[in-house]
This record gives sequence, structure tokens and C-alpha cells, in this order.
Amino acid sequence: MTTAPIAGRPIAPPIVAPSALGPAKPSATLAAAMPEVDSMFTTGDEQKKGYFVNVAGPPKYGKTTFAAGAPDPAFIVTDRNGLESLPRWIKRRTPDTWHDFMSSLLALRDKAHTHRTVVIDTVFKAEALLIKHLCVRDGKDSLRKVGGGYGAGYDMMVSEINQVIDILFTLNARGIHTIAISQVEHKTVKDASLDDYEKTALALSKQTALVWTAAADVNMFVQPEMKERDRIEAKDKEDRVKVEFTGRAICHVRPTAGIEAGNRLFLESPITYSWAALEIGARAGEELRDKLFAKLAKLSPIDRAAADWRLNQDGWSTKAALAEINN
Repeated sequence: MTTAPIAGRPIAPPIVAPSALGPAKPSATLAAAMPEVDSMFTTGDEQKKGYFVNVAGPPKYGKTTFAAGAPDPAFIVTDRNGLESLPRWIKRRTPDTWHDFMSSLLALRDKAHTHRTVVIDTVFKAEALLIKHLCVRDGKDSLRKVGGGYGAGYDMMVSEINQVIDILFTLNARGIHTIAISQVEHKTVKDASLDDYEKTALALSKQTALVWTAAADVNMFVQPEMKERDRIEAKDKEDRVKVEFTGRAICHVRPTAGIEAGNRLFLESPITYSWAALEIGARAGEELRDKLFAKLAKLSPIDRAAADWRLNQDGWSTKAALAEINN
């Protein structure tokens, strides 16, 4: 019996029996031509890959010095203000155009060298070179007008940055670390469900900032460490607190309400502000991750869901991961 459709309500598609859709398996001829599934997929490479690290912070907080502590670095310096903090023996190039910048990266990808780390110092200035390149190429005075407008210029910029990311990924696959140094900016976040708060983010366009943060293994944000110096009590409002800089920097590698830090290597935050500390922690984090997922893979669906819930509750911390491994 067929029921007439009710006016204004969409008609659900008919349910078709699987047998009516044809054979579930490909024909013998097609199956013979298809490669074996096992040959299409591979496991992780035994060679240790290089880490992709974004380092962001205010000027003169040791970002260049941090990167100089990585093994055998080659610097592509777009911000010449940082040159004074580079030891003289470190190899560097100082491109003045986007073409020169890309040529430097491609040379490190395609030609033989002994560098074990590639550093872009800074991404902010590199983006400025890219914007100038796109505007000159299109004969426009603003990125908003490039490509006819309507966001086309920003799409072109993202496409170029993705090419940079692909080069850095290729270097990582060869065991070469890549470090991208960025400036930061402070934004006021307005949320109807929360009080307004300050957020520290990359000083890049919104579109390219998302590309850089998504690509990196570690998004590290450096902040000055402050301590309370004096407190003035107030009766009708919050106490006024005076703070002072301790002279030390705090290195965040996990997100907070005001910082877009993060990592996929089980690094705890904050960490010691040095490349050696980051690499030691990252290698240990990789081993922990492999053990954790090997354990999770053996669980039943119900037990896996419970384990995932516990890990999420604790932010996938090292402590939570060890608890699941030893459970």
C-alpha cells in the first residue's frame, strides 16, 4: 500500500535491497587489475622524521637564539633585526623577494647539504614578501584587489604558503627539523557566554595562521614570566595587582584560554626554553604515543570509548596516557 505524500514534507528515498544495486564485489577482470591492498599502504618509516615547530613570541625573547640551538641549522632570514643574535658561524641567507625566499627553500630541498635544521626567521616578514609579490605581479596596490577581489588574493596567498609547507614536510621526512619563527599579536575575544578576554595568536593573516598552526607538530608560545609585586585592596571592586618581570620566559606548548599553543607529541606545558629539552621530550612523547595506541587498538569498542573519555577528560596528558598503558 502506498501512502500519499503530505504537502510540504519531503519524500524519503525508497529503500533498495543490496541485491538490486548489483554485485558487492568488482568483476574478476577488474579485481585482477587492482593492486593488492597491502601494497597500497605502508607503516611508519623507521627513520626518525624531523620535527616541525612554530615558535611565537614578542620581540627580543630569544626565539632566534632558541632556533640557533637546534642541530646544524640553516637560517632563511627575512627579518634582519634578528641577525644580531645569530652566532657568526651559523649559515644564513637573507632574501629580499618572495622569489629569492622560495629559491632558498627549494635549494635546501633539492641540493645536497649537511644541515639538520631549517629555520624561517620570520614567517611574518616572509608573508610580507609574498603579499608584495602578489600585488606587483597583478599590478594592484592591495591584496584585497588581487585576482579581481572577493578574497582571490587571500586564496593565492594560502596556495603559496601551502607550497612552502609541502617543502618543509619533505625536509621533515628526511629527518630534517624545520622551525618557523613568528611574531604575536593580542586580540580581544568577545563571547556572549563568557567575559571578554585577551588572546595571544600568530601575527599573520587569519587564513595563513590556520595553515601554519595545523601543519606544525608543536605550536610554541613564549611569554614573559611575571610575579606579583604588590596588591592594593579595594572594597567595592577587584584588588589591583602590580606585577613585575622575573627576567625569565615561559614556554607554552599546550593551549589555554588565552594562548593558541599545542602539540601532538605528548609534551607537557610549560617546558624548558631550549631545543634540547623540546627534542628529548618529543622523542619520549612519540614512544609514549606508540605504546598508548598499541594498547587502545586491543580494546573492545566499549572499553575504547571509556578510555577515550578518560583521556579527553585529562587533555590527553602524559599522566593520563601512562594510566591507560598500565591499566
